[in-house]
Amino acid sequence: MLSASLNNRRFNLLLVGTFALAALFLAMAGVFGVLAYSAAQRTREIGVRMALGATSGNVLKMVLGQGLMTVVIGTAIGLAGSFPLARTMRSLLYHVSPKNLK
Repeated sequence: MLSASLNNRRFNLLLVGTFALAALFLAMAGVFGVLAYSAAQRTREIGVRMALGATSGNVLKMVLGQGLMTVVIGTAIGLAGSFPLARTMRSLLYHVSPKNLK
């Protein structure tokens, strides 16, 4: 009887989890796409840097460093938005804190 009464909540959490996983994969594809586009647009600049003596390690460090900055800013914005939304999730959870990381 208890299991049957929790079916709606279980379904809602499964649905939210599925959407969260899909959002994670879309975000990963988006970050990859932005980095690939940025590197493609800067092909000539990278070529000039290499011609002037930059090593491939330096160029890789520059491209990944700028991409990582975008990821860090996006993560900070996402975390800042997740805490207010955790209150909404609290109504779907049963005796579990949404901020519990154990």
